[in-house]
Amino acid sequence: MKKIAMTTALIVSLSFYGCKKLDNQDIEFPPYIQLLTESSATIKYITKEPEKGCLSVDIEGNTEIICEPLATKMHNIPIKGLASETTYTYNLKTNSQTIEKVERYITTLAKEETKEQTIWVVGDSGKNNSSSRLSVLKTNEYLGADKIDTFLMLGDNAYESGKYEEYEKSMFVTFKELLKTNAPWMVIGNHDSRSGYYYDIFDFPTKGQSGGVASGSESYYSFDNGGVHYIMLDSQHIGANAVDMIGWLRKDLATTNKKWIVAAFHHPPYTNAGHNSDDDSESLGLMKIMRELIVPELENGDVDIVLTGHSHSYERSHLIKEHYGKSNTFSPSNIVQESQDGEYTKCIERTTKGGTIYNVAGSTASSSVDPLLRADSHPALPFSFDMAGSVIIKVQGNVLSSDFISIDGDILDSYKITKTNCVI
Repeated sequence: MKKIAMTTALIVSLSFYGCKKLDNQDIEFPPYIQLLTESSATIKYITKEPEKGCLSVDIEGNTEIICEPLATKMHNIPIKGLASETTYTYNLKTNSQTIEKVERYITTLAKEETKEQTIWVVGDSGKNNSSSRLSVLKTNEYLGADKIDTFLMLGDNAYESGKYEEYEKSMFVTFKELLKTNAPWMVIGNHDSRSGYYYDIFDFPTKGQSGGVASGSESYYSFDNGGVHYIMLDSQHIGANAVDMIGWLRKDLATTNKKWIVAAFHHPPYTNAGHNSDDDSESLGLMKIMRELIVPELENGDVDIVLTGHSHSYERSHLIKEHYGKSNTFSPSNIVQESQDGEYTKCIERTTKGGTIYNVAGSTASSSVDPLLRADSHPALPFSFDMAGSVIIKVQGNVLSSDFISIDGDILDSYKITKTNCVI
């Protein structure tokens, strides 16, 4: 990761962003990074009183202060004209005494496979409780001096209803340090959707500005970082979005040339821990719909990993394909490759149904599994743990590896996919 000062070619555009339902809210968010691309980023934050927000930025060794033209509570400061895979420091200037005035930095998205990518995955993390705090602590211990390149959130990012005050007390406390330097890339969960705040608080690259095909919708989008293409889907509103989202998904998968493809959404197509994907009436039938409509599209595009939450547990499959029914229909023919030690291989050349690992990782804030649902684990998910924790994925060149780290600091599950040239 290179670190340089901004040049005079920096373009900063500032705009007022009117956020609904904010006028009567006595809340504040510290600065957080949104709409990260290879050449830009947006800094957002909320103050209790309207004011003109300012950023100080190091430009060629000189500190320049750039202020908003209008006073507002919701501050939205886009910064453009940056270089890819480059770190820039900035400092926030505000009249608020409760927003820390400490140096922060952004690192733009990487264009090429130049280094190892470290991905942190949290699911159902929307409580500032002992489990979520321990997940942060143990992840930091695991990483040591390594930095996170991509921060993925699998939905239910703020309990109970995704309101401003719930994000303030959960996400912006639990991940306070991380959000100083990392953009959260997220999908919507059923709890997030209970209020209208989610799409106000977060901005998504609907125009394809972070990589991939423009979705034109805040509900689903894609982005690239290094050698990884990320597809962020909306399972909560699949009933209304199915036609448009599937059409976009097909185009996006056909367009990407990245070596690795990771998909994320909230409701798992396979689970038997806290939620039961065999129950067609549970969770409004969304798990069934995702399994029947979305999983075939992902497998046709040779997606490598599917990350989901919703069940407060950890569950993982082998490399599997073509299982679109209930658990009693799963058979050995659905297993592309089986490995008890977690070592898998795939072809570098993308092929239809080359095998996908399905990984439920919804236990960052709690592990709350109904024992009745665990009497028989789902046959597609032979690796499961009723333990709170989070997932670290590392990608370098032709190798992707993943570790599930419990809140005790133990690595309870690991797997690795190595891609080889299969063309003779």
